Amino acid sequence: MTHDSSGLFLIGIMLCFAAIAVLRSPRRLHTALYISGMMLAGGVVGAGIGFLRSPEAAGALTALCLPLAGIAASIERLSYYRKPKFPNTLKSISSPVGTTMRQREKNKAEHEQAVARELLDKLGAKPTNERAGNPDKNEPDRIFAIDNTVVGIEVTTAYYDEQEARAAAEIAEKPLAVEEPRFGDVMGGPDNSICESIQERLDEKCMKTYAGADEIWLCINVDGGLTETRFLEECIEHLEVPANPFGRIYVSYRKTENEGGQLGVLEVPTTKT
Repeated sequence: MTHDSSGLFLIGIMLCFAAIAVLRSPRRLHTALYISGMMLAGGVVGAGIGFLRSPEAAGALTALCLPLAGIAASIERLSYYRKPKFPNTLKSISSPVGTTMRQREKNKAEHEQAVARELLDKLGAKPTNERAGNPDKNEPDRIFAIDNTVVGIEVTTAYYDEQEARAAAEIAEKPLAVEEPRFGDVMGGPDNSICESIQERLDEKCMKTYAGADEIWLCINVDGGLTETRFLEECIEHLEVPANPFGRIYVSYRKTENEGGQLGVLEVPTTKT
C-alpha cells in the first residue's frame, strides 16, 4: 500500500465499522467509531513516521499501525464496558420467570416446614435438629432428629378443586400461613372433592421411594377449613391405601369455625386397603 492510497483505505475502514454498528445498536456504533478513530490515529502516526524516514516506508508502517491500534482500542473498550457502571446485561437483569420460580420454591419450602412443625407439635414430639430434605437424594421434604431417630416427613396438600391448586401454585408474592384458608370456587360437594384429592395425593406419594431417614412419615395437609372433622374421619375410613414406604400417614387440617378453628390431625392406617 502506498502513501497515496493510505488515506482512502483508512476512510473505508471507518465507514465499514460505522455501517455495521448502525445496523446493530447505538452502543456498538459508539464502540465502532472509537475503534475506527483509534485505527485512523494509528495509521496517521504510522504514515507520519514513514514520511519522516522515507515515503516508501509510509505504506508499510501504516499497515502495521492499523491492526495494532485496532487491537489496543478493542481491549480498552472491553475493559471499559466491564466496569460496574456498565454491567453485563445478561447477568444483571434477572429473568422474571426465574425469579418467580425461585419464589415459588421458597414458598413451597416454607409451607412444608410449617406443616411438618405443626404436625410434630400436635403430636407432642420434640425434635432436636431439623433440616430440609434433598430431593436429588430422594429425601423427604423435612428431616428431624427425634429421640435418637431420624424422621423424614413428606408433605403434600389436598385441595377442593384443581382450579384452587393451580392458583396456589401461582402465588409467589406472599405465602399464606398454614391456618389461613383460601376459599376458591368449589363446584359440587366440597367434602367429596377434598376426599378425592386426599386419595390422589396418597396414591401419588405411595408410588415414590425415599431415603435419608430411619422413618418416613407422610402428612397430607387439607387446604382450607370447609370440611368438618366427621366427614374427614369418614373419608379416611374409605381410603384405599396402596403399598407404601411410610411408617405413619397423617391428615392435618384446620377445623371449621364451629369446631373452634384449631389444628386437627387424623392418622391413616398405613396397611389399610
